Amino acid sequence: MKTLVKTVGFVALATFFACSNNTVNNNNNSTGDQATTVSAEGLVLNGVSDSAKVEILLADNYLKKVLKGDPYASTPSLTPNPAAFLQIKTQVKITDFSYFSKSVDITCDKDTPVNTLDVMLLGSNQLGHYVWFLPNSSDGLFYAYDLTTLATPAAQGPEDEIEEGVVFNVGVTDTVYTFLCDGSDGNTYDVSFHGKYDPNNMQISSIFDFKTNEFTGAISVSLHNYDLPIDMFFNKQ
Repeated sequence: MKTLVKTVGFVALATFFACSNNTVNNNNNSTGDQATTVSAEGLVLNGVSDSAKVEILLADNYLKKVLKGDPYASTPSLTPNPAAFLQIKTQVKITDFSYFSKSVDITCDKDTPVNTLDVMLLGSNQLGHYVWFLPNSSDGLFYAYDLTTLATPAAQGPEDEIEEGVVFNVGVTDTVYTFLCDGSDGNTYDVSFHGKYDPNNMQISSIFDFKTNEFTGAISVSLHNYDLPIDMFFNKQ
C-alpha cells in the first residue's frame, strides 16, 4: 500500500512543483552541515561500487536533529512557503578509485560553492503514510505533506520521520550536479551526481538511506573539463 501511495504521490507532487522549481543549479551557496553517522557537522553516508568506495557528508545539522521527528516546541510560520527540495552543502571522499589504471583518491570540499545537492526528503508519519518533507525558509522548519491524504502541509511533528533523501531531478531527463574536487595526484576532477541516470533506459535515482546510512545511485568522475567520465554504480550491500 505504501509503495502504491508513493507512486501516486510523486506524480501529484511533480505536477505541483513543475512550474515553480524547474531550475536546478548547484552554482549557488547553500546553508547546512552533514549526514547519518554521528558527526558534528551533519550526516555521513557510505557507498560501495565495483570501482570505488564513497563517503558523503550532507552538511545540515538541523536535518540530522529531526530525522526521527521534530522534538522541539517549534512555532510554525503563519505564511509558510515550502520548497520542493533542500539545498545542502556536500562533502565527498572517493577512495580505492582507479582512473585509467592510475590509483587516485578524490576529495570534494563542502565549502566549495558549487559542491551542493538539491535533495528531496521523504519518510512517514505516525499513521504510516508516505510523506514528502518540504523545507520552509520563513521559519526554518520542515513541513510534512501526507501523500495519502494530500492535505495541506503541516509543520513536522515529533512522529514524522525523515527516512531518505533523493537527489532532486527536474523533469524526465537526467539532472546532473557536478562538483569541483581535488585528486591525490594533484589534478582537479569533476564528480557528478545523477538525479536520474538514464543510458539504456536504466532510470537510476541517487538516494541517501538515513535508516542504513547508505548511498545508492550513480556517480561519474572525470578530469576537470574532460569528456570521458567513468561511471560508478552504488548498490545496497
